[in-house]
Amino acid sequence: MHNEENCPYCNTSEDCPHLLLLVDITFRTAEGGILMSEFKEKWQDIFDEKCELKDFDEAWEFDKLLEVLDKMSDHEITREFEGGPGQSSTYQAFYCANEKVVKKILTFFTSSNK
Repeated sequence: MHNEENCPYCNTSEDCPHLLLLVDITFRTAEGGILMSEFKEKWQDIFDEKCELKDFDEAWEFDKLLEVLDKMSDHEITREFEGGPGQSSTYQAFYCANEKVVKKILTFFTSSNK
């Protein structure tokens, strides 16, 4: 039986080769997955470049970056974590079934960080 919060391909609740990225949408942080380092670097570059702008919309920019993953990944799961006042977050996990596509996405994020 498949748990909705587990990987849709191997049914694990841990990091696996299918997990591209796990992000905390509430706090806009990468929390796990193959792309975690590259995503953090890309997000930091965007933030550093645009944070001083008068019309900088951090949530919109973060969502725009996640849209890239949404288009390239095979599956996405969103879940809520209730941890009390100030401790609740929304998490989004992106998965990909095909190892070749995972490598292509990794290459895309690595080359776009340069």
